[in-house]
Amino acid sequence: MTFNVITPKQVKHLKTLDKPIVPIVGNDYDAYRIMERFANAAEKAGWVKEDIELVIDEMRSADYNHLLVVAIKFTCESEKDNGYSITVTPMINL
Repeated sequence: MTFNVITPKQVKHLKTLDKPIVPIVGNDYDAYRIMERFANAAEKAGWVKEDIELVIDEMRSADYNHLLVVAIKFTCESEKDNGYSITVTPMINL
């Protein structure tokens, strides 16, 4: 994955933080709702404002697909999920 805003050093730092729980896969949220849910969950997980803003800036740096990839990278679906193994099922089989 290529980041537009976040540096490799910052990625390393963000990976040390507790991942906020944000169920994204299977929900039909617009970009603003995803960013809002991420920010609220990250705050509850103990993230500082600067780290939250950094990830939000990265989410805003490209298209909706990039936003989803960033959201999935820095969150987990539930307390049982470690955030690293998310299965994406294609909607159309060709």
